[in-house]
Amino acid sequence: MTSFKSSIQGVTGIIIVSPKYNSGIPGVLKKALDWASRPLESSVINRKPVGLIEATPGGLGLVYAQMQIRQILETMHVPALPFQKVLIS
Repeated sequence: MTSFKSSIQGVTGIIIVSPKYNSGIPGVLKKALDWASRPLESSVINRKPVGLIEATPGGLGLVYAQMQIRQILETMHVPALPFQKVLIS
């Protein structure tokens, strides 16, 4: 966890590339975001801009995954780029 947080500490922005998993994000990604956001007063992800790229063999599943990850990032005070969406099917 320490090396993960250290690798985020020095960057100016983050690109998250994720597959869809049952119309949402994988649990491992959620856990990684949780680790990066804690403790709140020294969060390494707080206020860093994030771009999102998601892929699926289907079509609309990415819409739900995008909404889910954007909601998670919003509660962490992490700005997801609003119009730059990459959805790959």
